Amino acid sequence: MDIFSFIVAGIMVYIAIAVFIIGMIFRIISWFRVPKSSVRLGLFPKPKTRVGRFFKVLKDSFLFPQSYSVDKVTPIVKTKYRLGYSYTFILETIRSLLKYISAGVEYPRAECSL
Repeated sequence: MDIFSFIVAGIMVYIAIAVFIIGMIFRIISWFRVPKSSVRLGLFPKPKTRVGRFFKVLKDSFLFPQSYSVDKVTPIVKTKYRLGYSYTFILETIRSLLKYISAGVEYPRAECSL
């Protein structure tokens, strides 16, 4: 193993992990040092039931009501793009699988001798 590979694969990996862990510890400690706000943060009414919270999460995830209140066109275009990309990916995956299955390719079988 040459010196470059040793430094990159042997030493820098541990340095990166140490920097990440120390940085996360520093970030968490800084969050705990922030003084608590005297302002009540529950500004918006929240659903009281689990089903209500579930549908609120779905609505916020797929309909983007905060973005829609600021800009009416962009969230609609983004949603159509994301859904179109998702459908294309799913349909292409299914098409590829069907093509592979219909080609008559046999799966390799393990030889077992008892």
